Amino acid sequence: MSRMLALVCLSLLFACTSGGELPGFGGEPQPSAPGPLVIQLGPSSATTLDDLTVTIVQAATDPDGDLVGVRTTWWVDGVIRVGLTDQLVVSAEDTSRDELWEVRASAIDSLGQ
Repeated sequence: MSRMLALVCLSLLFACTSGGELPGFGGEPQPSAPGPLVIQLGPSSATTLDDLTVTIVQAATDPDGDLVGVRTTWWVDGVIRVGLTDQLVVSAEDTSRDELWEVRASAIDSLGQ
């Protein structure tokens, strides 16, 4: 008998800065943050027998050419789940019936932006 889990997927979109000059800083260009990231959480009809998986639908790019990674935070019933930060897969063994799982993902470049 399958037991359903409610899934919520939230992709935080961060606008790129122009990398332009800031007054009072000698006209030095400032690093830019990566562009938007699009993810999908699956499976859509997950049960407690299914791993929860983040799929990157559209990877973010960095206007400065820096390497871009993904930062994830998992939440269960509105509370952050410690130990799962930056994981793209949550094992079915970590889930229970009637839990509401949410993942928040953002792009981060090698400079931490």
